[in-house]
Amino acid sequence: MISAIIILLAIYLHLRIRFLDTNREYNDLKLHVDLGEIRIILPMRNEASNVRRVVSDVIEETLNDHNCYISVIDSDSSDSTFSLAKRALENSALPPSRWELNATNKPGKSHAINLILESTNSDIYVMIDADVAPQEGWLSKLKQGIFPEEVGVVSGIESNSYKKNDPRGNYKSYSNKIRIKQSLIDTTPILEGGLICWKKVALGEEFRLNEKSNADDAQIVFQAIRKGYRTKILQDLFFEDLGGHGANFKRSVRRSQGLSRVLVKNIDLCMIAPRKEARKSISYAFSVYVLFPWALFCFFLNPTLAIILYDDPPFWLYLCLTSFLIMATNRLGRSAIWGASISIAGHILFMIGIRFSFWNKSKIRNIQ
Repeated sequence: MISAIIILLAIYLHLRIRFLDTNREYNDLKLHVDLGEIRIILPMRNEASNVRRVVSDVIEETLNDHNCYISVIDSDSSDSTFSLAKRALENSALPPSRWELNATNKPGKSHAINLILESTNSDIYVMIDADVAPQEGWLSKLKQGIFPEEVGVVSGIESNSYKKNDPRGNYKSYSNKIRIKQSLIDTTPILEGGLICWKKVALGEEFRLNEKSNADDAQIVFQAIRKGYRTKILQDLFFEDLGGHGANFKRSVRRSQGLSRVLVKNIDLCMIAPRKEARKSISYAFSVYVLFPWALFCFFLNPTLAIILYDDPPFWLYLCLTSFLIMATNRLGRSAIWGASISIAGHILFMIGIRFSFWNKSKIRNIQ
């Protein structure tokens, strides 16, 4: 009964968002508006196959914007990432005063970002993963999205290149629609860490990422929400994830675990977030990513065990299992099952001590 109530609650919150009206936004950004100093952060670890491409793409996009600076940081790579990045930067048309190359002996994206935050004082930060390829004009779109005073964090959206019946592709596509609608209404608590942009003022001078949690994007988003800023997906800014689909399950589990940890830690925002619409969005995210997977699991596990253990189980138990078969034959249902399995796997790994984070001693050197 409890599982059914939680499932119905998640469905209600979902339908509530799905059928809400939205007012489309049109940002009137002047071409020469001064947004202050913009810093592009490129965290890398063993990215020899991507480093030259992403550095070249970023330089091409930012070369004529004299307020843009690039910080590349290598996190304990065992390949030639550092030397390739250095060569790409030195051979570029970008003046040495506008780029820096750092290296740290401690792995971990959150640690790398913290080092940049501690050593720089830019007004706007853009973080791009090495295996991400944003569409041309991404900087202009990020600037336009982050320009309104009430907006603290924005991100692009991953283009869906999966096959039509791929559960992850369907799950991502459906999730994107919800996040875009939340963004148009006010705030979405789940952005894309592959291409994300934030204002320093939206996080605060002393903000640092928790290096024991891999969910750097979620930490940034929830800090901005806590301080009263909007966080939103830019529906017209797409990027391609070149990381390959082979390790998607493991990557999805890692990201899901990080998101769940941040959601649990910030559960109070469901009641006290300064923006009322943000409270609704966080409540929805908590119900879908933390409660719903276990409710769905228990809803189907209990009747299965009852049918196995009892000689004459009630007929309604068979109806519960029939509903699972209906879900499995439906594209949306398979997506829900796939998403729930990812969340449960992440939660279980967390409970047994597997938390996808690093916390070794480190030192940093800077070469310019």
